[in-house]
Amino acid sequence: MEKLTDSERIELNKSNLRRTIDEIQDQASSVLLLNLQWKDVEKVLDSAQSSVEERLKEVTSKEHEMNERANRLEKEIERKEKLVKDQFETLKVKEEELGRQFRDLELGNKFYEERLREVELKQKQLEELKLKEEEFVSKEKAFEKRCREFELEKKELERRRKDLEFSVKHCKEVKLMEKSVKDKLLEVGVKEKYLEKCMSEYELKEKQFGLKKKRFGEHCVQFEMEERAFKERRRDLEVNVKQYEQLYKRLGVTEKWVQKQLGVIERKEEEFELRERDLRQRRRDFEFAQNCLQKDLKDLKFKSEQFEERFREATLMENSLKTRFQELKEKEQQFRLKMNHFEQRSRDFAKKETSLEKGYQDLEAKQKHNEECLRKIKLKEKQKEESSEELARKHKCLKEFELKETCLELRCQEIEAKEKHYDECLRKVELREKEIEEISAKHKRKHEQQSRDLEFNVKKCEERSEDLEAREKKLAEWSKELERNSLASALHPQVKVNEAAGSLLAKCSVDHSSPAHLRFCVSMDGKDLQMFLNGRWKEHGSIGNEIAMALKLSGDPAKLVLDAME
Repeated sequence: MEKLTDSERIELNKSNLRRTIDEIQDQASSVLLLNLQWKDVEKVLDSAQSSVEERLKEVTSKEHEMNERANRLEKEIERKEKLVKDQFETLKVKEEELGRQFRDLELGNKFYEERLREVELKQKQLEELKLKEEEFVSKEKAFEKRCREFELEKKELERRRKDLEFSVKHCKEVKLMEKSVKDKLLEVGVKEKYLEKCMSEYELKEKQFGLKKKRFGEHCVQFEMEERAFKERRRDLEVNVKQYEQLYKRLGVTEKWVQKQLGVIERKEEEFELRERDLRQRRRDFEFAQNCLQKDLKDLKFKSEQFEERFREATLMENSLKTRFQELKEKEQQFRLKMNHFEQRSRDFAKKETSLEKGYQDLEAKQKHNEECLRKIKLKEKQKEESSEELARKHKCLKEFELKETCLELRCQEIEAKEKHYDECLRKVELREKEIEEISAKHKRKHEQQSRDLEFNVKKCEERSEDLEAREKKLAEWSKELERNSLASALHPQVKVNEAAGSLLAKCSVDHSSPAHLRFCVSMDGKDLQMFLNGRWKEHGSIGNEIAMALKLSGDPAKLVLDAME
């Protein structure tokens, strides 16, 4: 707009100059000189104006293009800002979803930590069970030691029994040697036979006790086998616990490795199920063996009760024998009066009887010791029952641990899947953020480049406006100089007219071949010249030759110019 106003100012100045020129033409004959100067000025001004108008057209076209580009850019920027806002809103929604998912993850991690604490408690319980197993092993060793002591005592008892049999044989020899006392010692022989019968019953009982002992040894062997099987199961459980720990450590490994390991875990789960079935089968076998052992123990109890009853009968028989031995002593005292030569033998027999009594006392002591051993065996049986109950509790704990282990594995798989999903979402969000940042950076660069171009164009326009202002100042100065020259020409008209005419005649070459020009120049007066100049004031550059020819052909060129000025 400023440039258009400058052009308008130039046109106003031109119109003012034209008015002044018209006034000058009316006042003096220096109009011709002014016209010539004005022609030069007009040429410069026309060229300047044409260049300025072309520049203005170019500037306006460029401004129009810049405005269109700016509008397009603003529309694109607004559209992209809308897209960015939409993307930011979607990002906010995704961030909220991610926050919710992270909260779910934290809850899952807390639940997982609680499960881990429960697993640690179960491990502590397993360690306590191991300690109890060690105590059971130590008790079992003590029981074996007691069994060895019992066997030693049994050997000692057998040795004493052999001594007793030897003493009985010696008594028989004494009976054979004392044929003279057979009539009086028949009762003693009957009693000895009864004693032998009791001894045979005692031997049968010992044999039965040996068979029971063998059965008990077999039960001990079965118990050892079951204990070994339990140890193997415990080792398998420890191996499974180690495998679980390794799987827990490998939770942070990549998805491919997890997919590979899933097959391995499934195979291990199948193996674990097979082992669980084996454990169940072994537990059934153990329960069956335990039931058999309980039945055998009941039989042992029943037989021990029978053995105790027989021992009681034997003690009663021993008491009756003691009474009869006392009667024999009395009879021997009676026979001492009658048979002096048998006194020494009867004394020896009495000594042997005392030794037999001591043997019977030893047998009673052994019987008491055996009763104590049976009580210990009962205590051991109770301990075994308690250990079986502990084993059942252990099996329950193992089942619970296995169920919790499967739950933990499923939970770990779910957490891994969620973590993968969250990682993918985060990657997508990061990629979107990078794309948005790149787009915003491109827009910023474009906007900066456009602003730079606009600033450069504005600077160019300012420079052009400054050039136009400088030209306007020059034109104003030229107009002032023209005014001063017009005043000076008014003071010296004749000199300047002659000089102008001479210069025009010297500069211009007249074409005398045209008859119209000749007639016009010859018949032209001052008014005709003034009318000619006023009618063709826009064509001063092309009629200079005609004016010069008119002045040359005129008889009085000075008068012609003065008439035209008047």
